[in-house]
Amino acid sequence: MTAAAQRGVSERAVRRVRPRAPAEALTARLSALPGVARNRVRVLTRPGQRPEGGLRVRREPDTPPDAVLPGPRAVTEEAEQAAVPCEVRARVRPSAVSHRVPYVR
Repeated sequence: MTAAAQRGVSERAVRRVRPRAPAEALTARLSALPGVARNRVRVLTRPGQRPEGGLRVRREPDTPPDAVLPGPRAVTEEAEQAAVPCEVRARVRPSAVSHRVPYVR
């Protein structure tokens, strides 16, 4: 018996998750975090494999990584707990928005 069947969730319902819905929810959660300038979330679902999530988080200038990284970690842990019948693999890629010199003509 699979984990989904033990929880009373049909296998068919587990396989038919729209990847855009969790991606939009994660994007909204990441946008609300302090120190995050931009983000992008991709959720890939392949038949017969566990879903994979890719989070690209860009920090605001002068924001240390230690101040921003606990937020995406907490969001990915929440996503993994929300998708309990399935195992989810998530990868966070942090980067920073560069200090741009103003364009002068």
